[in-house]
Amino acid sequence: DVVVENFKPGVINEMGLGYDILQEIKPDIILCSISALGQTGPLADKPGYDFIAQGYSGITSMIGEADEPPYIPLMGIGDVSTGVTAAFGIAAALLNRARTGKGQHLDIALLDCYYHYHEFNVHQYTATKGKQVPMRSGRHISYVCPAGVYRGTDGDVMVMGFLHHWPDLCAAMGQPELTEDSRFKTDSDRYAHLEELVPIIETWLQSFPDVASAVAKMESHGVPCGPILSVGETVEHPHFVQRGTIRTIEDPIAGEVKIPGMPVKTSGYPADPGYVAPTLGEHNGEVLHELLGKSDNELADLVAAGVLVSGDA
Repeated sequence: DVVVENFKPGVINEMGLGYDILQEIKPDIILCSISALGQTGPLADKPGYDFIAQGYSGITSMIGEADEPPYIPLMGIGDVSTGVTAAFGIAAALLNRARTGKGQHLDIALLDCYYHYHEFNVHQYTATKGKQVPMRSGRHISYVCPAGVYRGTDGDVMVMGFLHHWPDLCAAMGQPELTEDSRFKTDSDRYAHLEELVPIIETWLQSFPDVASAVAKMESHGVPCGPILSVGETVEHPHFVQRGTIRTIEDPIAGEVKIPGMPVKTSGYPADPGYVAPTLGEHNGEVLHELLGKSDNELADLVAAGVLVSGDA
């Protein structure tokens, strides 16, 4: 039904498995091609990885301190979400095929997925004809304020006290008079005086014995906020464990390992079906015997020729 490939554009055609050839074998086939920069366009032939596509997309330019080189997030945002986007595209193509009887060639690029993440930046630049140039702003959002990472007693806190939440934050801090301060009346005013506002908020946060107490106080006044958790803290967090956000698996090679759980929660299927990733070539025999009708001798010949490998080979 579906063929998925993520070679550099052009390679699958050289292998004799391009969309036109696949259509001759199965006219309604769906081919999903995943690449860094896309199957078409001046950059299509370039090889690439997640962070290369991120750099081209303008996303990297938005991460880090304004007066320093940009940072990279140490996670596969592009790789993972491009796979999810491809899965969504395949599901839509299968639905379309069920309705029309026609297959499709899907062109899914990391670059396009990354570029789609721009929440405000592209709109801001184009709507102002380039007069407003979005730029990285460190640990604070640049267009609403206060909104960003603030330092507490024993860790950091994400505080979103902008717009209608500003009076709530002032009430939580016991400083309602700040709402009438000319420096802090609007988001623009507050951002223009960020260097004065940050110490006010952080001094208050650090008056608590820990981040949890400060978060509880803000939440009691309806201020959206939360702690900045480390990876180690997420692994044991009761919310993550109860929801299956973190799950424990028994890997045949590594043993017991905790990994991120499936983000789709559904009423129709169990949350933890107990799937185990197959080892290399584990199902060679089943596929070749049961699906392709190969004999034991044919299978042995393929192994001897090095066409099939399994286990640690």
